[in-house]
Amino acid sequence: MASQRWIPLESNPKASVKQGGCLSWFDCRLLLPGCCDLSPSRSHENEMSAVVLRNAYIQNLGVSNDWQFVDVYGLDDEMLMMVPGPQAAVMLLYPLTENAKTKEIGTVDSSYPSSAYYLKQTIGNACGTVALVHALANNEDKITFDETKHFRKFLNETKNATPEERAKFLENDQEMGSAHEESAQEGDTEAPSRDVSVNPHFVTFVNVDGNLYEMDGRKEAPVNHGKTSSDTLLQDTVKVVREFMARDPDEINFTLMVLAKVNE
Repeated sequence: MASQRWIPLESNPKASVKQGGCLSWFDCRLLLPGCCDLSPSRSHENEMSAVVLRNAYIQNLGVSNDWQFVDVYGLDDEMLMMVPGPQAAVMLLYPLTENAKTKEIGTVDSSYPSSAYYLKQTIGNACGTVALVHALANNEDKITFDETKHFRKFLNETKNATPEERAKFLENDQEMGSAHEESAQEGDTEAPSRDVSVNPHFVTFVNVDGNLYEMDGRKEAPVNHGKTSSDTLLQDTVKVVREFMARDPDEINFTLMVLAKVNE
């Protein structure tokens, strides 16, 4: 990884998972069985949730406001049915433990299709922005981007580049770096030093040509998790997330967000 480091999005208490348990204002164990499978993306009652910050971030980049990130509060069918659709991408924030580093789930696909947009992560603490880029760039056919905003330029400049060239472009992209740090420093809580390495890690799941791909910029290539469709993207991703959770049964900080069309 390059020496360049950004302020980590996932370490800001207003953009990270709560340390276990349910929302303080909502006893979901009683009202909605199964919703406590996941930690909410909200650290306590009077703080903004991660999805609020992510949505402000992507709208600043030029994403139309009919596409937004929404929280997933549980992995059972009843909870998944509450997520609006259509759904374009699923973003997972999970603890990057030793198990996660050494016990891989799925197959790294070095021959992944050219239609998949994959970006290597070479900037420290930038996995949140890399995950956002993967979510947006792999859904260019669905999402409307403001042609006057910077993300459209970023896509145009990197569309035909290699994953490594895209990473280099991001390293030198001052506007993307500024947007990242603005989001990382959102709110009243002082942002951590860019020299701090954080444990939580973002990855994105997308449907590319009928296959479920996990986009993780740490890896050599996308990870193929088998067949999926636009209708079953969330359900198929949840199957993989359950494997992630089973790999680290003592960890509780798993947060799932879906990029969905909310004004269908």
